[in-house]
Amino acid sequence: MELTAAVTQGTAMWPTLQVGSALQAALEAWVAAGHATDFKEATLRDLAIAAAVASSDRAAVEEFDRFYIRTRTAVIAKHGLPNDVIADVLQTVRFKMLAKITDLPAAVQVVTGGDLLGLATVVAHRTAIDFVRKIGRSVAINDAVEFDSLMASIGTPESALGKHQLKEV
Repeated sequence: MELTAAVTQGTAMWPTLQVGSALQAALEAWVAAGHATDFKEATLRDLAIAAAVASSDRAAVEEFDRFYIRTRTAVIAKHGLPNDVIADVLQTVRFKMLAKITDLPAAVQVVTGGDLLGLATVVAHRTAIDFVRKIGRSVAINDAVEFDSLMASIGTPESALGKHQLKEV
């Protein structure tokens, strides 16, 4: 796909934001790094918002929070945490995700790893597990069937991760 068309398509995905110039720079960095130019829709979506966040666009940060962070509330709630702790977990997830997108090269690198929603899901799961450990809450599991049911309801971070490497966040 031609870069101009990719910028147009990526910009259209975030109609309330001014992501064009940030996306153009991100796409140029993407191509310079040797990545393919047959952009998937999710890649353009993620590159556009990550580049705008990296350029300190306040509206983009708010949209990033709405689309990538707050939508992970259900993931965190599956860990049985109370609402006030869920809010703390979301704040920690927000900090961890935004810390990964400090500048344009970092934004491109994060998107190179795979889907940002998948990464946000993994970060949310891991952070929730850390909070569960910290507050000492345990889930009583009576048998293997109940355990399997619990694990199926939570899902696996690995399946949500996409191409991202599993590592401490």
